[in-house]
Parts: sequence; structure tokens; C-alpha cells
Amino acid sequence: MDRIQQPEPLDPRFFEGAEKKVELVIDGAQPSLRAAGDEYWARIVSTAGAQILSKIGNEHCDAYLLSESSLFVFDHKMIMITCGQTRLVDAVIELLDRVPADSVEFFIYERKNEVYPHRQSTSFYDDVQRLDAVLPGKAFRFGDEDEHHILLFHLDRPYRCPHTDLTLEILMYGLDETVRANFAAGERHEAVGVRERLGLEDLVPGFRVDDFSFQPGGYSLNGIREDMYWTLHVTPEAQGSYVSFETNLRSGDDLAPVIDRLLGLFGPRSFDLFLFRHGEEVPLEPSRYSLRSHVAGKLGCGYQVGFRSFYRPGSRLRLPAEICLG
Repeated sequence: MDRIQQPEPLDPRFFEGAEKKVELVIDGAQPSLRAAGDEYWARIVSTAGAQILSKIGNEHCDAYLLSESSLFVFDHKMIMITCGQTRLVDAVIELLDRVPADSVEFFIYERKNEVYPHRQSTSFYDDVQRLDAVLPGKAFRFGDEDEHHILLFHLDRPYRCPHTDLTLEILMYGLDETVRANFAAGERHEAVGVRERLGLEDLVPGFRVDDFSFQPGGYSLNGIREDMYWTLHVTPEAQGSYVSFETNLRSGDDLAPVIDRLLGLFGPRSFDLFLFRHGEEVPLEPSRYSLRSHVAGKLGCGYQVGFRSFYRPGSRLRLPAEICLG
């Protein structure tokens, strides 16, 4: 018989791991975004309520680790992911002072459902009203409103995505305590030690990586190779633990082993898969998980977009979680 799992009190200082994301592609005739320089991008990041911690780069991309997730800047594309209570749309509005709106060829804004949405300074609907005023678009919800879901706004402008283009996001919830302990404060929490002990570089081999461990807990990693990237963010909260993974590995690469390694390493109670690609979806039937929701369709932004939410059926009786009032 399974032992009853004891609850842990909710901490009012809880950090929201669920992220907001923006991706923007501009006309190739425009000046390089990378040429704007580190000081400019530090200002953009600061506008969102975050800071740049470190940077790596190659001939294609500058990858910045942030105090709240990551920023990737290419010559004519940028991807910014932020968590916590950041105001990512503020950064977009600031960026559009430099980038003419009519030069934007592709734009998406994503917002994952939060654990504590009332602690955010804005809602997705507030954000979209501001974005739509400068980049007219359409908004969608992937998944049911009362379950895991992603809210997406995209520029309503024709865009022909490259046949090999792909973006995969894996969003994981409910980590085992032994997994969370690897990312908690202590002598074993140094970034290099965490990376080597868990073999994180082997998740997507052959990439140059940059990582950072946070106090009192948490971990971020960026990896780049040519024009490809991957990024990992771990929020090891006792209540609401969360891991996000994203990559633009080419569609010719086999993503199934990457997904299997992620699930094997973190063993989440549930996870969501969000996929942008030119053609069909990636086949995925993870063992020990059941499909909760599947939403897919071709959007006017030029991509086939698919959302799948999985959960691991549980039989263990749990006690109610006490809410901390102090």
C-alpha cells in the first residue's frame, strides 16, 4: 500500500516558473538586431523587469542568460522568454521604437497559464490589447481554460516559414523531491556541478552551453550551435515545481530521443508539448503518461501549431495542501 504523501505549505514568496515568450522576425533589408549591441539589449531586458547575467555567441546568434529565463538575438530574429512577474510586452513596445512595425514579418506572443495569475501585473488579454494596437493580429487558446493551456497571439500577416523550421517546447510540472533537490541551494548547487552530475549537456549533444544556478534554488541553461539553440529553465518550488525546455533543432533531426531523455531525467507528474513546424506533428506516445488534451491547426502565421498535454495517472492518496497565511 502506498504511503500517504504529506503536504507542504504554500509559500507566499512562491516564484512563478510559467513563462511568457515573444518571437519576432524582421525584413532582411533592416539593420542587424545583433548590431544594436549589448547595452541596447540590456535596456530591453530591463524594461521587462529582468537583467542579463551572461552571454555566449557565434557567427549566427547571441544567447543571453537572464535573471528570468533567456534571450536569443539573430541578425533578423529575436526570441525572448521571461518568467516570474516580468512584463514582457513592455519590452516589445520598447523594441518597436527601434524596429518599424511594417518591417515585422513574423511575430508571436505566448503566455502559459500561471499557478498564481492574480500575482501578475497584467493578464494575457491586457497584453494583447497593447500588442494589437501596433501589430494587428489574432489570439488563440490551446487547451481548455480550466486545465493546462497556452495563450497565443500572432501577427495577422502572411508569412512563409522555411520547410526545415521547427520550434519545440516541453513544459513540465510536478517534479519528484529527489529531482528538485539537485537544484536547491547548497554546496552541490554550483552550475557546472549540476550540469555534469545530471548530464544536462547530453540532452542535446554538440552545443556550446552557458548556465547559471540561482539562490535559493533554480537553474538556467542556454545552448547554441550554428543557427540552432536550446534552453532549459528549472524552478524547483516545493509547490508548483516547473521545468521548461525549448529548441529549434531542424525538422530532419529526431526529436523523440530528446523528449525521452527529458522525461527520464525530470520524471514530471505532467507535461505539455507545444510545437511549431511546417508540416506534420512529431509522433509522440510517452510511456507511463496519458493524453489529456490535443489541439492543433494551421494558423495564419504560416505554421502548423500543435499542443498536447499529458499526465501520469496516480493512485497515491494525498492530503490537502495547507496554505501559508504568514
